[in-house]
Amino acid sequence: MIARGHELTTHTYHHRRMADVTKAIFFEELKLAELAYQEATGRPVPTFMRFPYASYLEENMEWLREWSYLVIEGEDTVD
Repeated sequence: MIARGHELTTHTYHHRRMADVTKAIFFEELKLAELAYQEATGRPVPTFMRFPYASYLEENMEWLREWSYLVIEGEDTVD
């Protein structure tokens, strides 16, 4: 997919509802997702994401900013 010009990014590791997790679990999800991405692609992780189930709180946005992430908002596509 990358070779065809598509951009891939993380969507958390365990696909949890991020509005329901602690800050420690939130960052563990990001860390695991980043490691898996780098291992699979050999590339740096893009610093943008979309929350699973569109589930997030304003504090989650603040936590992402700590890691210089951008957030892609959208509808829950139930997929």
